[in-house]
Amino acid sequence: MRKNYILTCLYHSRDATYPLDMHKENVNRFSTIVDAEEEIRRLLLTFDFKINMEVFRWELSWDFKTTCSRGSKIFNWGRRYYNAKGEFLYTEDNAEPTAFSGRTPQDCRFQVGEVVQFYICGGHIEVGIVASLPLSPARVLEIRANLNRKGIRSVWPDTTDDTYVILYGVEEEKHSHEPEALLSPVSSSLPQEMEALEKRLKKLAANSSIEAQPAI
Repeated sequence: MRKNYILTCLYHSRDATYPLDMHKENVNRFSTIVDAEEEIRRLLLTFDFKINMEVFRWELSWDFKTTCSRGSKIFNWGRRYYNAKGEFLYTEDNAEPTAFSGRTPQDCRFQVGEVVQFYICGGHIEVGIVASLPLSPARVLEIRANLNRKGIRSVWPDTTDDTYVILYGVEEEKHSHEPEALLSPVSSSLPQEMEALEKRLKKLAANSSIEAQPAI
C-alpha cells in the first residue's frame, strides 16, 4: 500500500516572549520518508522560511489502513519529529511499547532545576523547569520486583514512561510529562513567573515529592 506522509513546519516569531504562539503550515505530501527529509534539507538551504519567524521543529505524520491475515482492517498512524535544523529526534506511533530499563542521571541531557521549552498541544511553546528525571534503572527494578511479588508479568514500566516531569505556569498543579527528544533549551526571554516556578520546585524538593512515576 502506498503511504502518504504529510510534512509540517512549526514556527514562531523571533521576537516573541513565552508562551510563544505556534504556527503550523503543511509543506507538502510525500510518498516516502526519504523524499520528505530531502525537502526539509532543501528548504533549509534555499530560503528563510518566514520573515521574522523562527522554525521550532518539523513533523512528518502518516496514517493508513492495512489488512491483517484474518481480513480485518488495522489502522496505523505515526509521527516523526525533527529539530529546527532537520535532525531526526523521535518517532511516535501506535506500535506496542517495549520495556524501559531506566536512565541514570549521567544519561540524561537535562537535570533537575534546568529551564527548558516544550510544545503544548494547545498551540504554543511553554517554558518550564525540570522537576524530575526519567525513572532510574534501580527504580525500574524495584517496580518490577513489586509486580513479580504480586504475580504480575508485564513490560511496565515501558518506553512511554521514559519522560521528564516539567513544571510550568503559575497554577500549582500545572506540569507535563515530556520525552527528552521533545525538550530543548530556551530560545527567547523568560516569563516573570519563572521565580514562582523555582519556588514550586524548592517546595516539592523539600517535601521529597518529586519523583517521576510511571503512567498508569
